[in-house]
Amino acid sequence: MKDRSIGFGAQLGLGIAISLGLFGSSVYVSNTIEKIKSTDHAIEVKGYAERKIRSDMAVWHGTLVVRGKDLASTYQKLEADRSQVIDFLQGDNLKAETSPVMKETLYVQTSQGMNTNTVEGFVLRQNFSITSHDVQKIATISTKVDQINGKGLEFESTDPRYFYSRDKLDLLKVALLGDATKNAKERADQFATTSGSKVGRLMSARQGIFQVTPENSTDLSDMGT
Repeated sequence: MKDRSIGFGAQLGLGIAISLGLFGSSVYVSNTIEKIKSTDHAIEVKGYAERKIRSDMAVWHGTLVVRGKDLASTYQKLEADRSQVIDFLQGDNLKAETSPVMKETLYVQTSQGMNTNTVEGFVLRQNFSITSHDVQKIATISTKVDQINGKGLEFESTDPRYFYSRDKLDLLKVALLGDATKNAKERADQFATTSGSKVGRLMSARQGIFQVTPENSTDLSDMGT
């Protein structure tokens, strides 16, 4: 998936990320075109194009945590809690993949904070992940997942990550280059008309920087972002 997609990290608070960066992202490109004004002079104009795109894939991760004094009973509780999590996700027709269970052994500590050989308890963790093209559904489940904790479970959820297919982005780049080139030509024509000159033949052109950012973001880079 990582080889075929461009990701959008949810760096803002969840509510803000959903409204600003989830469904709409902006793709920017500037295409620099140099136009001849006379046989000895040239001007340089920069074209600009922007289009909004919608993420077409989302990935969500969550972790179920179970604690107990006895290892056998702790695993039994993990099984019961895991069934509740799966039932909760299936209620929204979402199928989660699970990781192997991770076990942490807790030891009684001395007054100096040093571990002894006496086992105090265990912590079991199991990760859940969902990958879906239903971006809206992933956005919704990430906000509803706290309902699981209301049932007495300990479940940690991360913000979803959103992606846009690389194949679609490559096609979009071509279209944006055309839009930016047209915009540069219009700017050159306006400049020439205002100054009483004419635009001559194209001397050179170079592709500018593509920016893929959350909507309304000002996070741009000279190298592209």
